[in-house]
Amino acid sequence: MKKTSFLRLMAATLCIAALAACSSENDEKVITLNLNKANLTFDENGLWDGTYSTEAGSLDVQLFSFDHEAGEYNGTPWWMGFTASKESTGEANYTGCVAKGGVDGVGTPYVTMSMLSSNVIFNDEKAHVVKGLYVCNQTGTYASITDENGFGPARPFKKGDYCTLTINGLDEDYSPVGDGVVWYVADYRSDNPEDWTVNNAWEWIDLEQLGAVYGLSFTMYSTDGYEYQGTYYFN
Repeated sequence: MKKTSFLRLMAATLCIAALAACSSENDEKVITLNLNKANLTFDENGLWDGTYSTEAGSLDVQLFSFDHEAGEYNGTPWWMGFTASKESTGEANYTGCVAKGGVDGVGTPYVTMSMLSSNVIFNDEKAHVVKGLYVCNQTGTYASITDENGFGPARPFKKGDYCTLTINGLDEDYSPVGDGVVWYVADYRSDNPEDWTVNNAWEWIDLEQLGAVYGLSFTMYSTDGYEYQGTYYFN
């Protein structure tokens, strides 16, 4: 009998902290990904030691290969894609999680995304059915949306604004397919301010409708942004 894998990802925006998989429809044995047991080391700030390493390559944890790249520009190190973190201060930045940790609690590790679009592929090169993932805002994104004093170049959201995360499945050529699943990180579209929402805790996103895929693509969009030469940027 052909085996089909069912995967459960647990993440913050975007911070992936755990995963569970069933090897077949008739075999309910669950394989759980636990970053606490992964061969990762963290610096004094709770950031993965390989974040700024040009030799680290992708962030590989069991079945998953997370996009990751690092380098240096004019003497300043940079990274993009995904990295691992277990920051717990709640300080507004782009590696922290509003929940101050993964789904296992404060100070537990998760994976966070810095790019507006990044991929996670299954390194066994097989298709899997993803059950879903947990999502929680980054501290920097949350501050950009809500902080009247400003965070970075962004302005606080006002009526009509929204920020979305779109998750698409990847085909065998690792290209996004279908319309994907859209989740609102923040939604200020209502005429009634009492209906405005901004994520500040773990929320579950069901992804079974994507079917069997070879990976996932994650794409962020905000009304407080702009396009330049075909590329979209947050303000």
